Amino acid sequence: MYLSLEIKDFDHLNIEVNESKKSSFRTKSKARLDGLERYILNKENVLNATEIQKHLFPTVESDIFLSHAHADEDKVISLAVWLEDMGFQVFVDSCVWENAFDLLRTIDEKHCKFKNSETYNYQKRNFSTANVYMILNAALHHMIQKSELFIFLGTEQSLTIEKSIEDQDFLKSPWVFSELTFV
Repeated sequence: MYLSLEIKDFDHLNIEVNESKKSSFRTKSKARLDGLERYILNKENVLNATEIQKHLFPTVESDIFLSHAHADEDKVISLAVWLEDMGFQVFVDSCVWENAFDLLRTIDEKHCKFKNSETYNYQKRNFSTANVYMILNAALHHMIQKSELFIFLGTEQSLTIEKSIEDQDFLKSPWVFSELTFV
């Protein structure tokens, strides 16, 4: 990464993008969760983090990494389309990567439930979640490092860069916190 910046007043940019372009951007290269057997490293049901990262959280070429609160997804997609219309390759994680919750649900249903029960083993569930989130976090940092520019959409839905580091009372997303801390 070469440079980072924060956009604090997105609404004053007056970016207007038609809905079909935004819809196309949202779904342009989403990976899909395959059965868990694709990610099994050996016969002991050990998951292969490298395969999970390659398939569900792949590295793509991008000039700009856009960081945002989930509630601002429509705004960030408008910004991404606008930037792509100017010739930049833009990365918005939710438009490229699979949802980690789908992978977690699949793992937990198969490996974390108590036998003959609908409840989950707390320790196994925490372990699976920690592992999937660490894989995703590593993938996020890798994408940020590969991008030339990191843009944070700092709205009332997210937080400001200053507050994310100095005052964790304002933290709304651990993912945004991780991205901003890495930057």
